[in-house]
Amino acid sequence: MSANDLPENSTPTLKELDIPGRTGPVSEIQRAAGGTSYSNPLEFRVATAPELKAPAIKQALNGATLDPFAAQDELTAVIDYVGMDLDDEITVTWTGAPGTPGGGSNPIINGNTSSELDLSTLVPGAKTRIDRSSDKSKAVTFPVRTYTIKAVEDVKPQITSVKGSPSGDEIPEGGTTVETAVTLTGTAAKGQKVEVFDGATSRGDATADVTTGNWALSDSGLSLTTHLYKAKALYGSGFESSARTFSVVEKLNVIQTRFPRYIRVSPDGTRVYVLGFASEITNRVITIDLIDLATHRVIKSANIDTRLPNDFNISPDGNRLYVCFSREIQEYSSSDLSHLRTFTNTNFRSTLQISPDNSKLYAPGELLGAKGGKTEISDIATGRFIRSVNIGFIPVASSLSADGRYLYIALGIYSSQLAIFEINTDRTTYLDLRTLAINIVASPDGKFVYALSENQILQISTPAHIITLRRNIEPGLSNLAITPDGKHLCGVGVAGEAAIFDADTLAIRKIAAGSGSKAVAFSKNGQRVYICNYADHTVWDSPW
Repeated sequence: MSANDLPENSTPTLKELDIPGRTGPVSEIQRAAGGTSYSNPLEFRVATAPELKAPAIKQALNGATLDPFAAQDELTAVIDYVGMDLDDEITVTWTGAPGTPGGGSNPIINGNTSSELDLSTLVPGAKTRIDRSSDKSKAVTFPVRTYTIKAVEDVKPQITSVKGSPSGDEIPEGGTTVETAVTLTGTAAKGQKVEVFDGATSRGDATADVTTGNWALSDSGLSLTTHLYKAKALYGSGFESSARTFSVVEKLNVIQTRFPRYIRVSPDGTRVYVLGFASEITNRVITIDLIDLATHRVIKSANIDTRLPNDFNISPDGNRLYVCFSREIQEYSSSDLSHLRTFTNTNFRSTLQISPDNSKLYAPGELLGAKGGKTEISDIATGRFIRSVNIGFIPVASSLSADGRYLYIALGIYSSQLAIFEINTDRTTYLDLRTLAINIVASPDGKFVYALSENQILQISTPAHIITLRRNIEPGLSNLAITPDGKHLCGVGVAGEAAIFDADTLAIRKIAAGSGSKAVAFSKNGQRVYICNYADHTVWDSPW
């Protein structure tokens, strides 16, 4: 057929097709010479255009707001339409808020994604080429759905409280408990999870309240050891909280003894020595009881005198015990409680300290009445008196600085002064406490001295010797002890209770004690306190 066979100015005819369905267009040519020629039929199917739904984000459960922490590990676009075939190619584009940096709009083709998003709004857009054409311009576009990205603060979690269970008693930082179950509470990003660790061991997850950000976790089966808890954020940057430590210790041990008045702990922490006596003169017997802390039993006892002692101490090397009487000091073996020597002089001794190098005895006392206070210094090796130093008023208690430089002497009967005797120079200065101190203790680190009066406790900085803190207390405390790390003090004297002080702030909390508590000491590790209960004839070995 040639072009001459076609009529001039002939135009094709457009015919509306039935949709959906099958159609079969056929072309025909009417020839000028007559007759008609027909083409072979071309048959194809016309389908209904798919109904495309707006893409959704799997991690945005309400269909409108996306919590960024819910999508921090994975962000999934959900594409669904009727007629989806296995080989359909779908392109998803994440579009951020206006002004989002160039990296904020990231194409994802069949599951392969690019960098993270940092946006305030997020629009998952999508196109698909359902005809399998390689021409991207023919892709069909889905409707758009815009999500608001929820603002969530990347909060560092905190452990704000640890309480024993079931008592509900607060366990202070670095404190002890006899309970083997605890409840931890803290704060974190609202609605987010934290993982709680004891050391390197996970103890479980907790979810912060969506309104307050508070979380709680209970832990049980704790062993008798020191525990260190941290909370780690399972969101954002994965911050960790500060550590919270405490120790689970054995329960109270009650040790029977006789009229306990003074107590000293051996340097190795395995034994305590208790000096006891009745107040009544008739049939008074002074006893020393040696207690084994492993068994909590008195393993040796000795009746040493019938006179009234004024103080009791143990040598720094742990080999000797010294009992201070009015006119003499008696020395005993710490191993078998046998009497070794007697130091004598004319002073009325009130209190006794031993130099850190185990070479000298310092015995403050008085000779001539209210203003006749002196400190006697004796050489331990020879047993000889060296000299005495005037200190003024009558001493009632003393404490030696850890380095042996200063002897602090409370003059609380007639004077509010604290005598500060500098041993190397024999120089004595005074600090007016404005209260009558009845007990005093120096911190092991040499930073502070603590003075106790009837209704106050004072913190005194050294070596400046300035009162840095003063706190009013309930009357009744008469004896102080300090932990080996210098962080806490314990005061006794009030029936049925003892007072634990924070050494930095002098904040106070109460613990139980027996009846008529007279003396107190801490264990070598500082985790237990030993309280002499005079009226009960007991020593309490107690957690605090």
